[in-house]
Amino acid sequence: MRKYLDRIKRSAVEISINLAFLVLSVCLYVSASDYPKMARTFPQLILVFMIVLTSLDIAAKILSENSEPAQESAYQESNETGGRRIKFFLTIASMFVFLFLMLIFGFTGGTIVFLLLFAWCLGYRKIRPLIVSSFIITGFLYIIFILIMKSFLPDGLLFDILRG
Repeated sequence: MRKYLDRIKRSAVEISINLAFLVLSVCLYVSASDYPKMARTFPQLILVFMIVLTSLDIAAKILSENSEPAQESAYQESNETGGRRIKFFLTIASMFVFLFLMLIFGFTGGTIVFLLLFAWCLGYRKIRPLIVSSFIITGFLYIIFILIMKSFLPDGLLFDILRG
């Protein structure tokens, strides 16, 4: 019973933190509307994502309060092992791998390869959803940077060599 009460307290704290992030995101979104159009597009886009994801997290936490506490303890036991440390260092190393892939293959190719490799290394083994999500995420980033922000993405050394 005590674990269940601790879990409810923790959920209340997490929901409070999410509400604070939600209020902060809305305030920043409103204040960013005073910026020139080119300067406010990306910050407002990120803030919209923060608002949506924070709202979804609040809803998930409220709905999960009725779930069994045994599931929580099993999750904590699996995360307390050395796997968290390995995933942390893997995440740090992956940033440098992404930089290297972006230098070689450019932003688009590097992002696709990075997303595939990183998800695979973290333990996700379903190949079809990996490929589909990598292409969707890369396409979404391409749309944001090229079409919305009208910026240029790195081409990569491989494409520079092939062009001559």
